[in-house]
Amino acid sequence: MCRSSARFLIGMVLLLLGGCHSENASNDQTVQSEGGAATNGDTKLAKRAGPSEVPEVTTGNLKIAPIHWGKKRGLDQNGGYIAAYDVATGKELWILKIYSVSYDASKESDVQDVFIESLTKTDGGDEIRVVDEEGRVYFVNPQTRVVRRP
Repeated sequence: MCRSSARFLIGMVLLLLGGCHSENASNDQTVQSEGGAATNGDTKLAKRAGPSEVPEVTTGNLKIAPIHWGKKRGLDQNGGYIAAYDVATGKELWILKIYSVSYDASKESDVQDVFIESLTKTDGGDEIRVVDEEGRVYFVNPQTRVVRRP
C-alpha cells in the first residue's frame, strides 16, 4: 500500500473515531489551532463551565453580590469584583475589585478566569468573607470598602 493511501485510510479511521485533525481538515470539524485552542470553523469552543451561582449577602442596607462577567461590563477581568446594591431600591451603589486575575496572552482567557466561589458575613457581621475558586480568602469591610487578606 502506498503512503498516500495509508495516510488517507488513517485519516478516515480517525475521522470516524472522533479524532479529526488532518492536513485536509475542513472548517466544520473540531481541530487544534496554532494557539492550542479547540475551534469549530471560526468559533472557539469553551474549555470550562461558567461559575457557580453565589448567594448574595445582605449587611445593613447593602446587598453584596459577585460580578462574574466583568468584561461584559467594561471591567478589566472576569471574576474578582463585587457590587453593592441598595436593599430598598436595588440601585447599584458601587463596585469593588477584590483581587486581580493575571492573564497569559498565549492561553485562552476563559480558562484563566478566577471567579468568586462564596460570600459570607463574618461572625461580627462587619465584614464579608470572600473565597475565590483557588481557595484564597479575602475580607471586605463594605462600609470602608477596604479589602484585606487574613
